[in-house]
Amino acid sequence: MKVNPLLRALGALLVSARFCVAGVEFKPSCAGAKMKILGKEFQYAKEMAEAAKDHPNNDYLSLFFDAGTRANPGFASASKDVFTRMTQVLDSTHQGQSTKVSCQLPGEVDRMCDQGVLAHINAGGILKICEKFFVDSADGIKSTETMLKQTECANMDIRKAHRTRAQSLIHESAHTEYVMAPMKALLNPPAVIGSVAYDIVYGYEGCVKLAKGILDRQCALSVQRPVLNSAKVVCPTAPGGTTEGICKADLSPWNADNWGFTASATYFSRKCQKKLTYPTLPPKLPGGPAKRSLQVSAPAKRQRPSQKRRSTQRRGLKRKESPSRLQGGRKKATKGSKSPASKKSPAGKKSPAGKKNPTQPNQQKQKVLKGNSKQPKDTKSKKCSGNFADFLAM
Repeated sequence: MKVNPLLRALGALLVSARFCVAGVEFKPSCAGAKMKILGKEFQYAKEMAEAAKDHPNNDYLSLFFDAGTRANPGFASASKDVFTRMTQVLDSTHQGQSTKVSCQLPGEVDRMCDQGVLAHINAGGILKICEKFFVDSADGIKSTETMLKQTECANMDIRKAHRTRAQSLIHESAHTEYVMAPMKALLNPPAVIGSVAYDIVYGYEGCVKLAKGILDRQCALSVQRPVLNSAKVVCPTAPGGTTEGICKADLSPWNADNWGFTASATYFSRKCQKKLTYPTLPPKLPGGPAKRSLQVSAPAKRQRPSQKRRSTQRRGLKRKESPSRLQGGRKKATKGSKSPASKKSPAGKKSPAGKKNPTQPNQQKQKVLKGNSKQPKDTKSKKCSGNFADFLAM
């Protein structure tokens, strides 16, 4: 059977069909109800980037970016350029190419989407929107249109502004070289980061701590893995180390969520006509390596005040070891001169039969010498404070 060439050409056209909204190119997997949602959210995301671009010195930029970076004379201009490029990626062509978007189909296997992220840039440079992106949840993502309602604005804060679909698109745009090129030219990012924003940490608390230089990435990974990228050691405890530790504050411009928080907070602050409240951080923040080293050396220092008590114990034990006293030379009882069978330990408990008293002078001396010659190891597991579980994976 001979197929009509016209029908064959029409079929090929349908298979390769693309839907364009303001220069953004969507694949057929985004057709139907998804296309309607994405059309609105891309427009809101563009408006978010424009709001941040027009207010480069706002309070939210100060909250999510470290003081050293903000003091750089070129940062205000470069950050404005970043947000300008976001509007181009989200609305029009850039570098002669459209932004390409595909959507996860029901039942489609996608490693990143299946781990729970909302969207990601795949190996081909295409923005992949996951099924989770389209599902509203009580404490998760919601449509930007819903969050702009007056009832929502009344209780709007920085966390809620961040939990919108438009903000997720802002976040993903920071993972592109085109958007982050102004920051690369200004700051020369660490080799481990590369030329695009990385996912160092997710969530309000993690982003604020990163900008303050007090983020312990090991603690963040303990909660946010596997969705948080752990393939690279971004904040090593020592140069070239393989263990994550406290991150340097100047990494804040290289965390995608910091850009998303800044844009969404600025946008909703303008739309709701109020300054958004800051969720309160825990009163006790994790300290850096210097603080932990002080905790390690503490046991040796605590032994010093007990020297007087140990010397008293030694004198008492010497009296007990005197043959004239133990063999009946003198029967007058003295404090602490009971027979070995009824001898009590300093803690007030009887020593077990056949075992040496753990507070004998020679053993105490060995402990003191050991503590002075070599600091005891900190065998306690790391205590992580903060609510790193409060995040959206993007």
